[in-house]
Amino acid sequence: MNSYEKLKGIYRSQAGIAEALNISQPSVWEWGGVIPARHAKTVSDLTGGEITIAEVHEDYEQARPK
Repeated sequence: MNSYEKLKGIYRSQAGIAEALNISQPSVWEWGGVIPARHAKTVSDLTGGEITIAEVHEDYEQARPK
């Protein structure tokens, strides 16, 4: 399970994630199932470290086209 799936499990939907991050739901949809690295610290803070900054960065790097 990647960091996005964990975050969606916590907030139950893209709308829930968007509300928690104070961004729009279409912005979350545009992520394509991968949390952008720029949100890593916020996500880690919101989840009390359940999702780590390193985990978000790793998932993001793996998803980037090579």
